[in-house]
Parts: sequence; C-alpha cells; structure tokens
Amino acid sequence: MLLPKGILTLEHMVTKKFSRLDNIFCTSGLLARIVKCDTDLELRPSCTDHFPILTHLNLAQQRSPPSHSYNFRDTDWEAFWKTLLSNLASYPSLLPIRSETQLEGAADNLTKALKSTIESCVKRSQQRPDEKRWWNKELRAMRKELRKLRAVSYCNRALTEHPSHRELWKMSNSYGNEIQSAKKQHWMTYLEDMDVNGIWTANKYLRNPVGDGRSPHIPTYQSSRWDQKGGKRQPGQSISVHEDFLSPPTSSLQHST
Repeated sequence: MLLPKGILTLEHMVTKKFSRLDNIFCTSGLLARIVKCDTDLELRPSCTDHFPILTHLNLAQQRSPPSHSYNFRDTDWEAFWKTLLSNLASYPSLLPIRSETQLEGAADNLTKALKSTIESCVKRSQQRPDEKRWWNKELRAMRKELRKLRAVSYCNRALTEHPSHRELWKMSNSYGNEIQSAKKQHWMTYLEDMDVNGIWTANKYLRNPVGDGRSPHIPTYQSSRWDQKGGKRQPGQSISVHEDFLSPPTSSLQHST
C-alpha cells in the first residue's frame, strides 16, 4: 500500500466528516520507482467529496520539445489594431496595383506587418494535452482563489463554525456554475461557426454526450474453455476469468511465499 497511514481521502458532502476510503496499491516491481504518494487538497475538483491522490514515479522517458502557440483568445484587440496601423505606416503608402511586382511587394509588406504585430501583442501559450477548449482566464483566477480557500478550510476543519467553510462552499458553487456556463458558451460558439463537415461531428457529440465522441463498445467476454449458450453461468467460468485476467505469480514470489 503506497498511501501512508493516517492520510484522509474523503470529506462527506453532508456531515462534513473526514475519512479514508481510498488506497493505492502497486506491485513489488514498481515499488522501487515510487517517489511520493500523497493527497493534494488544493486540486480537489468542485462537486466531489474525494481528494485527489498524486503519485510521483521515477521513470526515465524521452521528452519532446514543448510547442508554443499564439493565444489569440486573450488578445487585447484594441491595442492589436493600433500596433498594426503603426506598423503599416512604416511601409510605402498603397497605390493602385497595376503589376505583379507591386502585388507581391504589397502582400509581403502586409505579411511583415502582421507578423510583427502578432509577435508584440499576442501572448504565447504552451500547449497541454489535458487543456480544455472551454477553459479561460476567469476560470483560472477562480481556481487559484478556490485552492487558497480549500487550504484554509482544511487547516480549520476542527472548528465547524469557522467562516472559511462557508466561504469555501459559496466559492465552490460559483466555480462549478462558471464551468457549466463556459462549456455552454463554447458549445454555442462551436455551433455558430460550424462548417458543412462539422455537422456530422456535432451529430456524433449529441448522440454520445459522454466521452470523446467515439462509439463506446465493450466486447463480450468469450473463452474457449466454456460456451455461452443461453447466456447462463457455466461451471468453471470464474476459474477461466481468473486465469485469463490474472497472470500466475513469478518464480521469485512463489519462493518468497
């Protein structure tokens, strides 16, 4: 068992009592690579009573260089347009284009002005594999404040009338409502800007609202050692499932036992 003794993992939603229902187990081969296993109250999501459990592993891996992209959603467009007009003013004034050379020169100047404006006015953000498209800076600020309140409330968990518990309850509800509002707004924006090909993708999202849009399917378990005629339980079925899903112990474990 990795999670040390005495660490609480749950706060009951009604009684507000703390208890421990969750445990973390690992095999003997992985135990040497465990660095730390502990709960983090500040990362606790809203509308849940379980605490996140963080397990740090020491595993060698090859990391790809981080890719940065421009975050146009958080751009100050008023400052962007002012900077763009200033950059365009540094190039020769536009005249009626009468030749291919003039067209290429005007397009090149416009491209340079746009690139210079984007580099100076648009912030760069590092792409994260778990980043949500509906996430915004308002939710980030609320999450930061909510983490602080959770830490204060947990430190005063013995004082049931402490004002931090009430503040945490209000902030947690507001945070959950803002998440639902951000998801709804993102969905409406997606539908309004949808092209012809996106209709089929939206239809798949509506038919399977939970998951990543793929058709969920769990195949029926079958074994050559018993048949499934009539869907009834067959003799030796549990033994077959045990042999198929649980590998036999290694020689080192057999000698140790």
